[in-house]
This record gives sequence, structure tokens and C-alpha cells, in this order.
Amino acid sequence: MKKFSLFTLLILMLFLFSMSAQASLLLYGVRGNELVIIDHNNPANVNVVGSLGLAPGNSSFSLAYDPNNDVLAVLARNTSSNVFTLHTVNQVTAQATQVANLGDGDVVGFYEAFDFNDATGKFIVSRGVSSNVFLSSDHFSLDLAGNLTLLSTSTGTDNDNGAYDPVLDRFLTSDSNSHAGLLSINLSTGAATQLGAGVLGSGARDLAFNKDDGKLYAVNSGALRTIDTNNGNGPLTLNNLGTITGGISAIAFAQSPVPEPSALVLSMISLLAFVTFRKRLS
Repeated sequence: MKKFSLFTLLILMLFLFSMSAQASLLLYGVRGNELVIIDHNNPANVNVVGSLGLAPGNSSFSLAYDPNNDVLAVLARNTSSNVFTLHTVNQVTAQATQVANLGDGDVVGFYEAFDFNDATGKFIVSRGVSSNVFLSSDHFSLDLAGNLTLLSTSTGTDNDNGAYDPVLDRFLTSDSNSHAGLLSINLSTGAATQLGAGVLGSGARDLAFNKDDGKLYAVNSGALRTIDTNNGNGPLTLNNLGTITGGISAIAFAQSPVPEPSALVLSMISLLAFVTFRKRLS
């Protein structure tokens, strides 16, 4: 039998490692104080990653994923003080680590729609103007240090949930209260275009764009749905994928965590030791 050289074996290991790093995106969600992974082809299949460890009184408001730095982030609100905080999330342990305090919502306004903007390489967040939280929203770029840069202001909108569409470079938002529609926000001007009024009902919880299939997903009335916006020309078409087990408050598509370099090295050493042992036996 032809024997592999050590060099060939190392190349094979590196190839397998790179393939794992390019795996399909996973749909992460927040259920209570837990980070979960939802099978977006079978939403009833929900696997718990672990506890976020958010302090009592804090609830998750939204999830977003930065693919450039491989960072999953959660926007949380203390239900007693209305203080909003930004956290990074370890995708392996689910542990959330606070990285920024975004202020008292009763003073600065309530943070709402949240996602990652591929065009700017920063997170994007909408914040209801404190004097008129349900009828006007400011849109900001946000970094992990909590620095906010105003992009634009939308009037007449309540942007509770959001997902950035990298295909058409727009911010899609929904209102989980009375309007229950889907909006397309021009981040340069703040202009809001109604893509569908009332289509999501009052049960919309969050939105997420899947770059793998180019579809917009929504948690809506306990079910996972895809929303076909027909490239923004409407009308909207909702496709019910199935009921999600448990109440999900936030979703985001993120890359599956890959082994740390140290883990890769250990795996290589173990495999090489095994091959060497087999050689000695032969």
C-alpha cells in the first residue's frame, strides 16, 4: 500500500480545517436566557447551546453577527431600569460578555432593530426618539465599544426588528405592534418604503437575512417564516416553515464555530502519532 508522506498528511488536515470553516450558516436564537441553534429547515428541532448568563432583569432584545470578526452580539435591556447594553456571545459556551453600556432608554430612547451592516463593516441599530418613540427612529452605526454614529432619521416608523439586506443594500424592519408591516429603510436618507402592511400580524419578534439562500427569515407568532419581497417590488409572500419549540425573542444567522488553532495543532499531533505508531507495527 502506498504510504502518505507527513507533508501530504498536513496538507490534508489543513484542507479539512478550511472546509469546516466554510460550513453553512447556522440560525442562532435566544430563548429566555438561553442561546439555541434552530434548524431552519425543521424549526421544531431546537438545540440548546447554553445559558447566556445575563444578569437578572435583563432580557435579550436582538442578535446580530459580524462575519468580518466572527463575533455574535446580543442587544439586551434591563426591564426594570430600561438600560440597554451590548454583549458579545461565545458561540461554543453561550456565555455573554458585556462590552458597552448604551444608556437609559427613558433618556436616550429605546434601541430596537439591530443587525450587521456589510456595507460599513459595523453594526446598525435603530433607536426610537425618546420624545416620540413610536413615530420616529434614528439609525446609527455601532461598534463594539458602544460608539454611535448617526446615519439618518425615519419619521412615522417604529422599527422594532431589523435585518440588513446585503443584496440590495437596505435595512428591512418590522413593527411588532399595531402597524405589523415590513419596511425598507434607505440608510442615507431615512426614507421608509412600505413593502407590505399588516402582513406579519402583531407577533413579529425578529428578522434575519440568510446569505446562503438569499432569503429573509422572520420569527412570527411562534413560527419561523421566510419572506419573499420580490426584490422590493412586492407584494410580500410569507412561507411558513413550521412552529419553533419555545418562545424565541431574537435570531441571527452566523458561521458555525471552528476549532481554535491550538485544537487543530493537537489534532494533527494526535493523528501523526497514530500514523507513526501504525508504521512501527507494520
